[in-house]
Amino acid sequence: MLRKTLFIALVAPMLITSCGSHYQLAGVERTRILVDKRYDANPDQKAAAFLAPYKHTVDSIMSPVVGRIDHYMSAAKPESEESNLLADILVWGGKAFQETPDFGVYNVGGIRAAFAQGDVTYGDVLNVAPFENHICFLTLTGEKTQQLFSEIAKVGGEGV
Repeated sequence: MLRKTLFIALVAPMLITSCGSHYQLAGVERTRILVDKRYDANPDQKAAAFLAPYKHTVDSIMSPVVGRIDHYMSAAKPESEESNLLADILVWGGKAFQETPDFGVYNVGGIRAAFAQGDVTYGDVLNVAPFENHICFLTLTGEKTQQLFSEIAKVGGEGV
């Protein structure tokens, strides 16, 4: 791990300094590849054999059902049911800390998957929010709250 860190620390300054102002960003594109049951039709036997000893343990952790959803739910800007749900969960989570937040804000960019209709497993929740997020409570003045909402508007929205 130290090697990677040193490599990044040593190479990053060279990359930054080698990118002069004569370069101009032409665009940014992204795509998602849906990985679903269609890939189960012809499983890789070597990969399956390698994973077999771990399958039971992983399944026992990831497959317990923690809820149910009656329709497909995905994230979008300026807002969506999924981003609003996650923001609402933050407000609800305040109870565990004896807090009563007026609103929650969830970064839409941190939402990595949609919820499919039906049972929701622990694994599904980790697919949607895979990062080790922490809840943070702030007390804001009216002016700072307005500034926050203005910043959210500038980026096209967030889950609130």
